[in-house]
Amino acid sequence: MVDRLWHLTTDTLLIVEPGTPAGWQRILSVRRQLIAAGAHVLAPCPHEVPCPLNP
Repeated sequence: MVDRLWHLTTDTLLIVEPGTPAGWQRILSVRRQLIAAGAHVLAPCPHEVPCPLNP
């Protein structure tokens, strides 16, 4: 689904999740998928290397 949403955009996709442990895991998963698709991320970590906040 993330790939489909990304391809429907021009260059920006905003994903919002609740501030829960499950929401955080979904954000990290979406982040990995978008980076693999060639997107540049701004949050939660503004780089393409693994998120240092991920336990």
